[in-house]
Formats: sequence, structure tokens, C-alpha cells
Amino acid sequence: MRARDEYFGFLADYTAGNPRLVCHFGLRSLRLGPDGLRVRAFSTPDAKQLDELHDQSRFALAAVVLHEDLDPRELAGVLRLPEGRAAALLATLCARGLLLADEEHRYSVSPQWFRAVVRHLRRRRLLPT
Repeated sequence: MRARDEYFGFLADYTAGNPRLVCHFGLRSLRLGPDGLRVRAFSTPDAKQLDELHDQSRFALAAVVLHEDLDPRELAGVLRLPEGRAAALLATLCARGLLLADEEHRYSVSPQWFRAVVRHLRRRRLLPT
């Protein structure tokens, strides 16, 4: 019982109660073993990777978080960048696994990275607390 309560407490704390993130990390915790389904602690991304980003990448991440999803044209308008530069920023962040792109080339923050990105951007004062 104690381990279960600690697991759900950690899950609720890490995801801040966001249902999408609860589902994502909850499912990543499940492992099928020989004696049935088992729950293991989920792994969180190494947030130190975010410290390596340059400012334009951080601004792009903040824009995507604030707008939920953006395409290159919209990001260019938000950040006042050439559309090619906005597309390159989104592609780079996607290649790093921070963003996901859908079939319409709209980018959103990966569920795996969402909490780490939000915490990082708040610490850098690029998002409101």
C-alpha cells in the first residue's frame, strides 16, 4: 500500500495532475512480466539538456507551450522571424525529441518533455508561474 501511494503521489506531483501526462507516464510505467502486469517507476528526461539550448530555441518552446501547437508560419509571426528560420527551429527541437509534429506540420511539446520544459522555461522566466 505504501509503495502504491508513493507511486501515485510521485505521478501526481510530476504531472501536476495533467490528465494527458498522467496517462502518458502511467502507461510507460507498466511492464508485462511472466507473472502478469507490473508497475515500475517511470523515467523522466534529463532536464540538463534544456540548459544547452540557445535563446531562440527557448523562445520557440515558450511560444509552443503558450499556444499549445504551432506551425512554422505561426511561429514566425509570434517570434517575428523569417518562416525558414522558424521551420528550422521547430525541426531542430523535434529532432531532439522535445517537440512532436503531426501530419499537418503543427508542432507541440512531447508529453515526455512537457513538465521539464515548463519548469525550465518558468525558471528562466519565459513563462508565467
